[in-house]
Amino acid sequence: MLLALGRFPDARITAVLISLLSSRYSQTGRIAAEALAAQHETSAVEPLITALRLPESSWRSAYAKALGQLGDRRAVPALIEIVRYQSFENRSTAATALARIGDPQAITPLNDALAEEHNQETRTALDQALKKLQH
Repeated sequence: MLLALGRFPDARITAVLISLLSSRYSQTGRIAAEALAAQHETSAVEPLITALRLPESSWRSAYAKALGQLGDRRAVPALIEIVRYQSFENRSTAATALARIGDPQAITPLNDALAEEHNQETRTALDQALKKLQH
């Protein structure tokens, strides 16, 4: 049901979805992020960045993916932080999001992350993101 709300861009629905980003219940935060991305609602960018940076965030990968789908450059610094310091799954998703946003300021941090990365899946995501950003 939450995901379906993403098809109805409305300020009230957006506000409810934003409030659910920090939910600790099951998949609620992830689904709220997906619905916000489906709305293409730029007012969700800052709350998604905030949720991405929460130390106890369970859904960083979903938040990073949503930020990539929204394509707003305000998310680039937060996504670069994820590429540098998070788990390999989150690093991969953040790299893909950075490529989707297309901001060249991500090239150097992605190169640095690639030079230090040991996980093959993440190396592939970093490499693909770099190729997209450099062309």
